[in-house]
Amino acid sequence: GGFNYKWAILREVLANTTKIIERTFPGVPVLPLIGDTDNIFYWHIPDTAAIKGQVYSDIGEVFFGSRSAIPPSFSEGGYYRKDLVGGKMTILALNSIAWNARNEMGIGPSRDSIRQLDWLEKQLKDNAALKENDRKVFVLAMHIPPGLSYDASLTNLTQDEKT
Repeated sequence: GGFNYKWAILREVLANTTKIIERTFPGVPVLPLIGDTDNIFYWHIPDTAAIKGQVYSDIGEVFFGSRSAIPPSFSEGGYYRKDLVGGKMTILALNSIAWNARNEMGIGPSRDSIRQLDWLEKQLKDNAALKENDRKVFVLAMHIPPGLSYDASLTNLTQDEKT
């Protein structure tokens, strides 16, 4: 079986797992995160634009119920923002697979990881000017810590590709 066969099986597993969680916890917001085995490229982000688009769209459809409900940032890179509690709490759900050392090929942070950090910075800056009584709580959520190992995490998070 090639990509389509393996992906069809994994997509079905994700859909069934999501249904079980939603059925077990009715009325509770379920905020999914992409994990290291949630696509057929274990520990990797999908390696081509076409496959990445299919994988993130398919996972997004499972997680958010329909393709039209998928946040644009999720379609692009598997991360998203969700406001809860009347907008007083914001979950920034990150795709930490982008920071995995296996994506780097020994040449520094991937474009996906930089794009996601730029998005995170914008989310935080856009809300930094809120008045004290409008303060929001931000929660960063991710499946695995950035990087494949502790050393890789430190290296990836301390490199600044923009300067």
